[in-house]
Amino acid sequence: MLLILTTLVSQAMSRKRYFDIKKYLHFNDNTAIDSDRYYKVRPIYILLNEALQQFGVFAEHLSIDERMVRYFGRHGCKMYIKRKPVKFGYKLWILSSFDGYPFYIIPYQGAQKENGSENSSERLEKDMKSKKEKKALSQTVVENLLPVVETPEKHKIYMDNFFTSYDHFVSLRDKRFFATGTVRENRMAKCPLKSSTILGKMDRGTADRKFDTKNNCSC
Repeated sequence: MLLILTTLVSQAMSRKRYFDIKKYLHFNDNTAIDSDRYYKVRPIYILLNEALQQFGVFAEHLSIDERMVRYFGRHGCKMYIKRKPVKFGYKLWILSSFDGYPFYIIPYQGAQKENGSENSSERLEKDMKSKKEKKALSQTVVENLLPVVETPEKHKIYMDNFFTSYDHFVSLRDKRFFATGTVRENRMAKCPLKSSTILGKMDRGTADRKFDTKNNCSC
């Protein structure tokens, strides 16, 4: 027993007291629940994001991607993504440094009501599928994550092909962001590159490139 005893923990509270606190622990007022599916833990995300940004966005190279938090219980936001190492759980959109330090986290709620949850706080998650803006989910995610970057010209943003498109890169350029990422063939605005079929028949390492002088965008 002494081999697994942690005095710091055992002296802080008893096992019974711990489970009593856990049973009745609340982070938000249950009598005022709104359409935010993360309402009960929203204060935790607010405090977490504030803590992550206390030193500012200090990394030059930034990554935007999704993360899965493993969960097998029942919840409206639980997702199943077949090709992920963690297939069941909550999806988080994250802006992080190149080595994994997170600066901003937005939990994904799926299809939402138009009212969303942003009235509760200035930095709550915006509606990911706004009918008014009619933007792709991927572009909306990026636009919701990047406002915490105060000096866009001092950072480089990297994304995978879920988030990227020619039009999106031009939009980011207009906001003074430098962005790089792989792009799907159907999102290149008909850029006259050699097709994947032709490139596949050429020597390994062969590449094709075009540069848009008007928008300073390379493909």
